[in-house]
Amino acid sequence: MQQILLDTNVLLLPVQRKVDIFDELRDAELLVLASSIRELEQLSKGKGRPGAQAKATLQLLRSRNISILPTKLRGDSAIMQYARANPSVTVATNDKQLIKALQAKGITILRLRQKKYFIEE
Repeated sequence: MQQILLDTNVLLLPVQRKVDIFDELRDAELLVLASSIRELEQLSKGKGRPGAQAKATLQLLRSRNISILPTKLRGDSAIMQYARANPSVTVATNDKQLIKALQAKGITILRLRQKKYFIEE
């Protein structure tokens, strides 16, 4: 089974863009780093739309069977480290800088196209 590591910006897609990432990626084992959960928790403390979206995303994640992996690093550094240590993992992200860094290391990427489906690069 393919393992897909979800970046925070992809985790927010169901709430922001109404894209059902869980259905799109149903045949894969979905992984989330603890640093992404911490980022969402921090965002959820804020006011306005970003805070509400982060809260809804956290609730959605709790209702799904997703493996949360421990990490001491934060953000893109944590994703890079995990992907480099686990070469069979695919990273789902729309972060342009992270995509360039992952591509430079030969790591497979999934990105959202036309706000409705994923393509592998």
